[in-house]
Amino acid sequence: MGRHSVAPDAAPEPEAPDVTDDGVRRPRRPLLDRLALAAAAAASTGAVMAWGGAALGAWLLGAVGTGVVVLVAALIAGSATAPGQARRDGRPESDT
Repeated sequence: MGRHSVAPDAAPEPEAPDVTDDGVRRPRRPLLDRLALAAAAAASTGAVMAWGGAALGAWLLGAVGTGVVVLVAALIAGSATAPGQARRDGRPESDT
């Protein structure tokens, strides 16, 4: 699955550069990217529920719930380490 499918003996891939091909520096905004993903998921869920005829409270609750779940999942996924990589806090992988 994605970045977790790397074999443990393979060298880790280098980080993406902060400079694009045309020399423009792009800022790193992982939280903003995750918020945009959560907002898109919430908006699409709310729109589909409204289109399907759900009550206002139901589709608002569905949209907010979807946004929260997607945001939390993205934050957790962004903090996870791939198999074989050192943990960010310096502890070995066996100390969980």
